[in-house]
Amino acid sequence: MIFHILNRGNARDRIFENDADYAAFEKVLAETQAEVFVRILSYCLMPNHWHLVLWPLKGGDLGRFMQQLTTTHVRRWHLHHHTVGTRHLYQGTYKSFPIEEDDHLDTVLPYVKRNAVRPTMVEWAEDWTWNSLLRWLHPTEHHEKPILFPWPIPRPNDWVTRVNRALTKNEPEAVQASVVRGRPFGSESWQEATAKQLDSKPHSAPEVARKRQSTITNPNLLDLSPFLRPKRSRIEILRTIIRCARTRAVIPGAFRVPLDQIIEIILNRQAAIPRRIRTHNLKTMIIHQCRHDGTLFVK
Repeated sequence: MIFHILNRGNARDRIFENDADYAAFEKVLAETQAEVFVRILSYCLMPNHWHLVLWPLKGGDLGRFMQQLTTTHVRRWHLHHHTVGTRHLYQGTYKSFPIEEDDHLDTVLPYVKRNAVRPTMVEWAEDWTWNSLLRWLHPTEHHEKPILFPWPIPRPNDWVTRVNRALTKNEPEAVQASVVRGRPFGSESWQEATAKQLDSKPHSAPEVARKRQSTITNPNLLDLSPFLRPKRSRIEILRTIIRCARTRAVIPGAFRVPLDQIIEIILNRQAAIPRRIRTHNLKTMIIHQCRHDGTLFVK
């Protein structure tokens, strides 16, 4: 099943300030594709949002792919801009919408690619550096960009012309209606069948996304509750945090604070942590520091 994925900056703020920010996201996208294989059909990066069209091989791949992509991007973005723990980068969990593999997919693909065609940006889609059309037109010149895969529907011979041709009024409205209403994009019968199929699969990609959205406020958070217990030594706590940091693990629980902030607090102030520490003592230290920095997240 093919999905249209999108996300926006928090409060519609910019995600990409300059070319380096765009290139960094493409690098993370390519790295994620190499680790969690998902076929990328199309993408377009805009100043305050992005669109992806992804075709996972099996259920669960989309959730794993998007978690690694967004978590890695958020972490690197904050480290690069020196804003770790200050604010959310994204407005929330990404949105995903299944697409029927017919004329509906043929509508979404040019819609995504021509996002930058507007008076304030570019006149032609191929002039926008940060979309997949450039990779498709010049694959050998842009090998650092994510790998694109063949579509399940025929690509028109006049594809670039098709992308640059103004969409009819109904085409973008239909795609936007799918986004606003949060429903699959396809014929009515296909929408009903797809909704039933996804509801019947507890491990389908949208179900994983809904579960993650309900339990995780920020994808770059670390839950401390599993190891905030009495009689755990300082080295055990440090090892647990470092292991979670290396694997970018996000463990569901009740007490969450930004992962990078916790690592910084613990590693920079480990001398203040007694060898045998009780839950209350570590929580007090972390809460005090995070409140001072305005970075506390408690559910």
